[in-house]
Amino acid sequence: MREPESGLMLSQEELQRYYIIRESLFLHTSIIDPDLLARTGMDVEFDKVFRAICWSSFWQVPEFGKELLAKEFLCTLKLTNNGISFRMCEQEHQLNWSLLNTALGCEHECELDLDHATRMFDKFRFWKAISGSNDCSNPTPIEIHNPTLRFLHFWIMCTLYPGMGTDTLIDDELKILYAMVSKIKVSPVKLLVNYWLNSIEYGKPIYFTSFITRIADTFGLLESHYFEDIGYVRGVVDENFFINANMLIRNPNGELKMIYPGYTTEIPLPCARRRLYGVRTLTIRLAQVASPDIAGTRRVTRRMMQAAQMEQGGSSHHDVEEGDEAMSVDASDSMGLPPQRTPRPRDRARRH
Repeated sequence: MREPESGLMLSQEELQRYYIIRESLFLHTSIIDPDLLARTGMDVEFDKVFRAICWSSFWQVPEFGKELLAKEFLCTLKLTNNGISFRMCEQEHQLNWSLLNTALGCEHECELDLDHATRMFDKFRFWKAISGSNDCSNPTPIEIHNPTLRFLHFWIMCTLYPGMGTDTLIDDELKILYAMVSKIKVSPVKLLVNYWLNSIEYGKPIYFTSFITRIADTFGLLESHYFEDIGYVRGVVDENFFINANMLIRNPNGELKMIYPGYTTEIPLPCARRRLYGVRTLTIRLAQVASPDIAGTRRVTRRMMQAAQMEQGGSSHHDVEEGDEAMSVDASDSMGLPPQRTPRPRDRARRH
């Protein structure tokens, strides 16, 4: 039957989905400010990481969301034995996981099952490697040490799991970070589809419309059909967000430094010695605990991310510089990987 308000042809079951999402707020997929990435050196870091895991054409999502297109897609989206089926422009489409993977921009080499690709993942050991903590019962983003991993996690929150209402890292987020650290080529498509289906709730904002536009573009539908762009401005997560999240500070001269609530350690950005694929350890020696009472500093990030998306829609400090390595956790050893130490000049021939 044709739904009179939208003009969409929907079955009775699909119509029930439409009634659930018709009043939802549809938004363009948010991005991290490209200027901020450049100023902090994360543009170079992101390029290296996403090339390593074959996401170079996936991670940037500049497409504009289109509400009617997104509604038809979500109302008709179903899981099949080896992928998904859906309708766009009243045309039935089926994509297996491999085709969906490449349609979204990931390379063909990506393994389609996250659990299998990260089968060496050990939550306790990995969390110890990136936070220095022995307690992984409630891992929070602010506990991550390495600047690149911190920014990458915010990208995951912003792009893959936008609008989630928990401040704790879920296991799949940790597995994705593990894949990034370990340079494992793995596809996020099954995670994305599961998240999209679980987002069909009354009044729940839909943040991932840009990915739906990308799928439509794969079929050439944007050339043969006109869809009006969502009218809201795209959400841009800028330096003020990270400053308010107790993750960055800005000096009077405009220099940005990464900070750690409860500690006086500051890392000037960009920081060549903290490049993800250049460090021996993923933790930092955090200096001079400022106060035992830092309640509230670890439960701000994801709620603030939601607010940022919806809105768009001195004491003595210790700088980490040359020679100030954190020696407590060796990243490769703690994750069961071969150590990635920089060899001495006489051993250069042994470098792999």
